[in-house]
Amino acid sequence: MPFQGARDMPTASEKPAALRTSIDRASPLPYYIQLKNALIEQIEGGNWLPGDQIPSEPELCRLFGVSRTVVRQALKELAYEGLVVREKGRGTFIAEPKITSTSLVHSLAGFYQDMAARGIRPVNKILQQKVVPADAKAARVLELEVAAPVIRIERLRFIEREPIVLVTSYLPHALCPKVLQADLVNQSLYVFLEEQCGLTIARGRRRIEAVAADD
Repeated sequence: MPFQGARDMPTASEKPAALRTSIDRASPLPYYIQLKNALIEQIEGGNWLPGDQIPSEPELCRLFGVSRTVVRQALKELAYEGLVVREKGRGTFIAEPKITSTSLVHSLAGFYQDMAARGIRPVNKILQQKVVPADAKAARVLELEVAAPVIRIERLRFIEREPIVLVTSYLPHALCPKVLQADLVNQSLYVFLEEQCGLTIARGRRRIEAVAADD
């Protein structure tokens, strides 16, 4: 997702009041971990928002009374965890929040419901929604004869106007012919199946793969 325009870097007098700048010299925790935790508090507390530029390395050294090595290690850890993005010649910025998809693999919650539960409104661009003969793979998974009619739905899914995933779904045509006329741009396929077709999803199979993009 694109970064928002960064705000001006705060000076020492303008730093968020909640910024905890003390390092416990007697603590067994390494200094860089203490610094990292203090910066995470700012991010999780909402004092720094996605796109905000955080204080520079020299400023962090001065604020926390630590060396440049300590600051760089803390920022390296934050970047590795996806919390900040470091841009050469510009500084360090708070990263856009990531969307995790564990629940999409381990539960039968659809993408739409999963995102809506997080307060995110997904939108679909329907690329294909038609009846096709089942190929060998789809027929095997759906327990149908090869070439049996199935509904193939191909959707490009967006979060906040950004395309995030391309999904292809196959459903037995005989079970849910109404899906062919369904408007799936702003609604969940699972909800449509339950409310309009009288079907409750009991099991499904998802395959997630990374491939070289075609045209």
